[in-house]
Parts: sequence; structure tokens; C-alpha cells
Amino acid sequence: MKLLFLLIFLIPGLQEEKYDIRLKLEEGQTYYHTIRTETDFLMMVNEEEMLISTIFEASLIYEVTVVHDTFYNFQVQYEKLLMVNKAPMITFKISSDTTDSTNMMSGFFKEMVHKPFTLSMNKNGKITELLNIDTLYSTIWDGKAGEMISSNGKMTEQLKDQMGAAMIMENYELLSAFYPGKHVEVGESWSNSTTLGNRLAGTTINIFTLTDVSDEGIIIHGESETYTKNKDANMEIMGKTMEYNMDGNMIFSCTMDYRTGWIQEATIRQNFKGDITMVAKEGWNNRSIPIAVTSVIEITSSLL
Repeated sequence: MKLLFLLIFLIPGLQEEKYDIRLKLEEGQTYYHTIRTETDFLMMVNEEEMLISTIFEASLIYEVTVVHDTFYNFQVQYEKLLMVNKAPMITFKISSDTTDSTNMMSGFFKEMVHKPFTLSMNKNGKITELLNIDTLYSTIWDGKAGEMISSNGKMTEQLKDQMGAAMIMENYELLSAFYPGKHVEVGESWSNSTTLGNRLAGTTINIFTLTDVSDEGIIIHGESETYTKNKDANMEIMGKTMEYNMDGNMIFSCTMDYRTGWIQEATIRQNFKGDITMVAKEGWNNRSIPIAVTSVIEITSSLL
């Protein structure tokens, strides 16, 4: 019996091969990502449906400057930034490609591109450190628009929060979840949890499965359940405090380069439902609004 077990163990092909899925990048090489997010917010306001849609696109360039046993250092810069917001009776576009000097917000995006900062990432795709991030908006404060914003301390902090380290860490939290942190075989699953950041105060419980490995790429599928931490989670929008209570799910698909482990393309579909409560001033009643949020995030390994 022992001999039979040993023969079975040694015969090639009777055991599934386990794969080491992690980043395997080269110093001096340059890699790319374009992230496109389309989000729809459907709300009930005064018993009528109101739809607000947002498209956000960002192209990034990563140059590997240091290769360590456990992490990489990158010099990173935005190549292009674009945002389109659509609401009832209004649409506005913010683009780093603008030539319109009167478009203040596009001017901010234009100032943020081609400003290198330093990023450290471990070999499971998780950001461990960000340096020189202030260079992204160091020149935003120049000119009349900059004077107006810098004179408003609250607006300055909100702008830094939306464009700074917290936002970048938040965006890459989901991408790092694709890496299992161990050797896995085709058909094997692993689980982890990620946070949606301080602004959303949400948690996702993820389950991923390695579905295929070939020279064309490593294919991973995932699903998750998402919920806010508690009813008291809140954010500030346009100077007003919003408390929210939402839950939902996400579906992931991802293809990584077989040789480098770099994400070639990925799609994340998100669906959330719940309510947002506008906190009223003392003596007034709070107002609760039902809301449904659908979002599609697409990542490719090329520039816009």
C-alpha cells in the first residue's frame, strides 16, 4: 500500500501544478495601466427618480526603479485624467487635455499629469508606501483659482483627500486582492477582505478562483459581498454631512501576464443599495433618500 501511494505521488500528471501568482517585474522596465470607472447613482427625490452618472478615466505610467526581495519601488505619473458628470439638465467635463483656460477644474487635472511620485508595492500588488504625493497638486494653488481654494481650508483638505494618497491607496486596494499570497492550482479558491476607504467606510469579503493558466495569461474570477461598517458611517458632500447605510456585491474577472504577473485587463462590476441621510441642522429633521449604485471598473495595461 505504501509503495502504491508513493508511485501515485511520483507519477507526473497525477498531481495538479501549483502556480506562484505574484508580481515578477524587472528594474528599469516601464508598465502601464488605464483605469476607467462608470458609475450610476439612482435616487428617489420627492418621489421622483433622479439619475446622476459619472465617468472617470486615468492613465498611469510606472517605471520600476528598485527591485527588492519583497517589494518594488516605482516612479509613477499620471499621463491623462478625465471626468464626465451627468445630472438632470446638466453635463460637465473635466480633462487634463483641456485648452480652455477658463475651465478651472480641467486646469487642476492638467496640473496633475506628468508629476512623478514614488510608490512602493509588495509582490502581491499591495501598496506599502507613497512618497512625494504632494507634487500632484503642488502647482494647483497657483493663479486666481488656486488663491480661492487655498484661502478655504476645508476645500483645500477635501481636494487633497480626493486627489492624494488616500484615494490612490483606496483604488489599488481592490487590485491587490487578486493575488492569493500563496501557491495555488487551477480550480483552487482563496478569500480575503478589503476596505473601501475612509470616505465609504465599507468592507468587502472576497472569494477568488484561479480558472485557467496558459502562455496567454493567468485568468482569475471572483465574487464578493460588500457592506458598510455601521449606520453612522458618513461623508461630507458640498459642505453637508451624509450618513449612509448600503450593502451589495461585486463580480471580478482578471487576466494577468503569465511572465510578469502584471494585470493585463480586469473588470469589476459593483452593485449597491441602501439609503443616504442628509443630516439637518439643529431643530430640523434629517432627510433620508433611497439610492442604488451600479459601477463598472475596467483596467487595461495600455494608455488612453
